[in-house]
Amino acid sequence: MYRYLRRPFSLKHEEEGFHERTPETGIIVGAEPYFLPGTNGEAVLFLHGYTSTPRDLRGVAEALNRIGYTAQGILFPGHGTKPTDLDKVTWQEWYSAAVEAYEHLKTSHSKVHVVGFSMGGSIALHLAANYDVGKLVLLSPLFKIAYTPWHIFPEEWWVKTIGHFLSHLKKTYSGNCNNPETRGRHIAYFHYSLSSINQTLAIVSEIRKELDMISNNLLLIHSKGDRTTSSSSSRRIFQRLKSPVKRFVWLYKSNHIITHDYEKDIVYREVLRFLSDK
Repeated sequence: MYRYLRRPFSLKHEEEGFHERTPETGIIVGAEPYFLPGTNGEAVLFLHGYTSTPRDLRGVAEALNRIGYTAQGILFPGHGTKPTDLDKVTWQEWYSAAVEAYEHLKTSHSKVHVVGFSMGGSIALHLAANYDVGKLVLLSPLFKIAYTPWHIFPEEWWVKTIGHFLSHLKKTYSGNCNNPETRGRHIAYFHYSLSSINQTLAIVSEIRKELDMISNNLLLIHSKGDRTTSSSSSRRIFQRLKSPVKRFVWLYKSNHIITHDYEKDIVYREVLRFLSDK
């Protein structure tokens, strides 16, 4: 139950023996994409975070599916298998996966809403700037890496500097979640690929140029205690967006993975209310 409270000894250990994988696909058990058909003619596309998996959003997806929405959670290229699979992946490949899923859903649904977590939130905005997306839900979105005071310099500076000497960096946990029970069940890589972190920052640079093009109704939820992505940057981006209907919800007891943390019930309630409000 608490498998992920321990860590792999090394990158090699994580790649070869730490995770249980499905032999046919190489996907970590529990990291699989999902498609839940609905009944109300509307769909919700779920976009997970960097180094993580569709499982981060599956609970919200199932809750929406129970009230009629088709819910699809995709697995981004390079994710859910081995950390080194991220080494050569570009942000355009992640975006193309989101576009492909959106276009498939759009053929059979009147509206396709998008829920993006962390890096998935950045990709959701880029999708909304270029396609006829319905409502947008951004959960702990990535616009800037959270600042750690004892690191002195911004995290982006360290990524670019250390990236010249290291290809991978080990995490303390698979993901930042204050609730130890759910942190122990979180499925994600324990190693960052530094080259692909730069790809996540490239997405942010792209969407900053497109903010004036985005006018979707918007719900943004972020925790003051997020130690992965900057909540203050989220607030600034929120204020710049021209959405006619938009709501920002602060959390105070959670860390980054708000869909699994102490205030997950607030997250579920806000998302269901926002998407079902006509």
